[in-house]
Amino acid sequence: MTVKGQKYYVYRYEGNLNGMENAVVLLSYPANAFGKEKALRAFINTNAALSNQEILNLYVVRWEIEVYFRNCKTKLAIDKYQIRSVNGIKRFWLISSLAYLIACFESDRYNFSEGYHLLSQTIQREQISFIFDYALNGGDKSALLEAIA
Repeated sequence: MTVKGQKYYVYRYEGNLNGMENAVVLLSYPANAFGKEKALRAFINTNAALSNQEILNLYVVRWEIEVYFRNCKTKLAIDKYQIRSVNGIKRFWLISSLAYLIACFESDRYNFSEGYHLLSQTIQREQISFIFDYALNGGDKSALLEAIA
């Protein structure tokens, strides 16, 4: 099967899946990466009336959205917040989106994962530098530990 000019090997399973009746699971390998580690993709769809081509075309459009939410969950912990108010949730989403954007801009390629890694390294260096300078200037260890607690 071909999607956006790239050829894929596709296997379709159609049937019951974890309580979903008549779900579709597509297992897909790029033809040029068959058998390579991490090349296999699984797509789940609840509309069995769609063809393989239609499902993959939908995922091509959605993929960036899926990656965005995965990154937000794994790196920005948006699935861990415990805010109850509508305004609090809106503010949290705004701050999370801004953090995502800042990480993207940190990378030369506007890549979130790369930018996040670069920002994490910068923050760690700044923390170590601060502690080192604090110690050099005769700072009290107890006061430092109390300040960061």
